[in-house]
Amino acid sequence: MIVPKRDAKCYGAVHIDNYLTFTGFCKKVYSDEVQNVDVFLDGLKISTIVADKKIPKIEQIYDIEGHGFEYDLAEEYFDRSHLLEFKADSGEELVNSRIQTIDKNHPKFNEYKFLHSLSNVDVEKIKDLYCPNSIGF
Repeated sequence: MIVPKRDAKCYGAVHIDNYLTFTGFCKKVYSDEVQNVDVFLDGLKISTIVADKKIPKIEQIYDIEGHGFEYDLAEEYFDRSHLLEFKADSGEELVNSRIQTIDKNHPKFNEYKFLHSLSNVDVEKIKDLYCPNSIGF
């Protein structure tokens, strides 16, 4: 479990799932108020996400309940490597926040992209794809 600094207003952490998806949590000290997390790419704010999800993996590691978030890096940022940062509304940087992203030329990019596609399957989209005598997984 992460113990916040004495003067911290918020605390949290980020985990790299496959360099394309990032999960974590952000919680206000002594409060159950839902927090916003700002996402910065090379020092520029590109997004704000709400930390209000229940993510079992994060809840097991940190013993928190319902303050999780997930962030998928947009494909437009795969052109080159970037510095990705996650910060709470109050300005505190989350633990493990400074993450160097990978680009399309990275040797494991295709593997990570494939694993990412498996974890983000749209069930409604693939329901009608069944054909007799077809092979799939």
